Amino acid sequence: NEAGFDTWFISNQSPQGAMIDHLAHDARHVIYIRSPRHDTQLLDEMRKALERSTSQKLLFVLHCYGSHFSYHQRYPREFAHFQPDNDVAIARQHRPMLVNAYDNSITDYFLAQTIDYLRSLKGTSSALLYCADHGEDLIDDDRERFLHASPTTTAYQLYVASLAWFSEDYRTHF
Repeated sequence: NEAGFDTWFISNQSPQGAMIDHLAHDARHVIYIRSPRHDTQLLDEMRKALERSTSQKLLFVLHCYGSHFSYHQRYPREFAHFQPDNDVAIARQHRPMLVNAYDNSITDYFLAQTIDYLRSLKGTSSALLYCADHGEDLIDDDRERFLHASPTTTAYQLYVASLAWFSEDYRTHF
């Protein structure tokens, strides 16, 4: 806001009193998407905001649900590429299905769609920065850890994906 941007925080996670929720309130516009909470809904809301906005300087924070458990609820069924991906109890014998559902929930489609949309905005300087806030344990080793909030973190939780994309106009000017 202080740099003159019209700021938007769009999330498909419910407010939980976490630090991200406090940061969200610094934005001029805050939208919490209720359900079914697929990440592509964030792009839909961003498109609507861009259609309404008269500002030339916009900053969007798209707070993805991403690959949070229960993974098979994080993507439309047509994205169930890795099978079987049943919603099962957390147990070593179910690890293959849990991993399949996790892999189906990865945000690559959402990121590609967002980049395609930004690329379609000809003559605009656009940048997309993505960084996951945590990795995930998927019963990967003898410790049989699952999820991402264990008292002692593992490499699976610490090493995260990140990506930067810049439009032609952005690269030319900056």
